Amino acid sequence: MAAVVGKFDPGWLSKRLTIITPYGLKTPKIHHIILSFIRNFANPGFLSGFVDGAVANKIQRHFVVARHKDWWFLNSYSTGIQQPDGLGPHQESSSEAAFAYWAVSVYGKTCNDAHLEQWGRLLAATEVYAANAYIHIKEWNEIYPPAVRYLGAIGRLHETAAVFNTAEGIEPFKIFSKQVVPLTPFSFEVIDAGWALWMTERWRSACVQDLAKCFKEFGDIGLTQMSLYTHKWIQDNAPEGDSHDSAIMGEIEHATQQVLHINCFQVKSFDCGVHTLSNALYFVAIAQTLGGASAVLDAEDGNGRYRIY
Repeated sequence: MAAVVGKFDPGWLSKRLTIITPYGLKTPKIHHIILSFIRNFANPGFLSGFVDGAVANKIQRHFVVARHKDWWFLNSYSTGIQQPDGLGPHQESSSEAAFAYWAVSVYGKTCNDAHLEQWGRLLAATEVYAANAYIHIKEWNEIYPPAVRYLGAIGRLHETAAVFNTAEGIEPFKIFSKQVVPLTPFSFEVIDAGWALWMTERWRSACVQDLAKCFKEFGDIGLTQMSLYTHKWIQDNAPEGDSHDSAIMGEIEHATQQVLHINCFQVKSFDCGVHTLSNALYFVAIAQTLGGASAVLDAEDGNGRYRIY
């Protein structure tokens, strides 16, 4: 959000906030606060911009470089590198991690900080690689035995194990939601089109088995958007007898109505969390422009972008 606001209102990042701390009254710039947030999870070790040398030294001393990143497997552990249990550190959402690093890159671009932008891109790219190797399970993925591949995704990746559950439960729609949300423009880089086509069917089947719980746990939000992404959109050839433009407009209207009828948006619940109506409509608009997952897969010669193993 800071990157977007800063893009359209550069002066906003230079504004100062008044914060009461145990050490007295502080008036940091918003830009410096954002840099502190970045240091917390994606510290590159080269951020500058703090006039107060004491503050800079404290931040450098307390935050290690990319404290969540496992540079061997390239994923990022939600818990950090420390081991909270016998299975070692674990990661629950590859998509959240990738999005966070992408946000760092976008913020660097907004601030004309080429080093920070490239650092964010590196972290995001390695996270995308790890997600498609270890968490978004493909039918042909040889890392896991055949008996595991049909699951479609891993709910929680430990240093020494992979399990099909999350902190919220073991329902498949919870697990798939964890591995695709938040759905943003960057999701089209994270989510392999072939995997999306295969996984969405399993997600839909799991949701249909318990619609009430699926809706209550917001499993329908991501499912609706992924269903529209995997929809076979009309691109160059309209159905015989229909005009091309009217057919496309009809599809867009139908997709818009599906998004508007998502239960969370219908009841206007604060529990929607990171899911917003505007973001959902934007995601679907991009999906339509791309022609959906099938068109993306065709453009990649049917092999998928991340045929890693």
